[in-house]
Amino acid sequence: MDNKWIGMTLLTFSLMAFTFNTYAENTPSVDDRAKLGEVYSLERLKEYPKAIPMIEDLYQHYADNREIKWSYVRVLGFGGHWREAMKAFDELCAIKCDGDMYVTYAHILEAQGPIPETLLLIKKLADQFPNQVKIQSIYAEILSWNAQTPVGQKSIEELSAKYPNDLKIAKAYAETLVGQKKYTAAITQMDNLLTRNPNDPDLRYQHAKVVSATGDHERAVKELKALLNNGIENKEAAIMLGDELRLLGRDEESLKVYQGVINEK
Repeated sequence: MDNKWIGMTLLTFSLMAFTFNTYAENTPSVDDRAKLGEVYSLERLKEYPKAIPMIEDLYQHYADNREIKWSYVRVLGFGGHWREAMKAFDELCAIKCDGDMYVTYAHILEAQGPIPETLLLIKKLADQFPNQVKIQSIYAEILSWNAQTPVGQKSIEELSAKYPNDLKIAKAYAETLVGQKKYTAAITQMDNLLTRNPNDPDLRYQHAKVVSATGDHERAVKELKALLNNGIENKEAAIMLGDELRLLGRDEESLKVYQGVINEK
């Protein structure tokens, strides 16, 4: 009698486990497909607080459904719960993710704003996709944001020491030094970067900005003219040249530069 009861109990638990696994792996029911559609609509409307509990419930029941898991990543990520989203994303991409999904991942990190916790994540992503322009742009943007805050500046300094050959981190570190008015250190940092990358137009422009911040407007004018005379099209650099000339009292020259920018087609 006892053995029969034990056997029935084990059978019951086996059926329960089978039912749960089948439910977790199967295609969502019609009602749950409607709920997922509602999540999509709420996501497009950016009503994440309403969408989050709905996608969490669907994810709990259909953990192996890639469509639901990917929706879970997006909704939680853009809804501010990025740590939970990143864990699910790693699980999802352990199997396979396409390039667009990684770009969305980068945008989720971007959506968190200037928080140092995302710096290593975006760096790893940028290293993984060195030729993906959108990801590289987001990487530079997140670094730039963090360069404006004391906590972010400290994190960028630590990253610079750890990854001395990362050009974007080095540029951001130079920006933090300027923000801290450590001009001598900033110039040294930028000079080192230029030695390694003498033909990088963006780096040359950034170098001129650092030089200007030190108050050396004559040198800034010289560097900006050299940059623009090399055929580099950079309206920001041209406007800066006008500003530098104006600060030096060379108003007629600055006027010509401004007019050239305005009349440029």
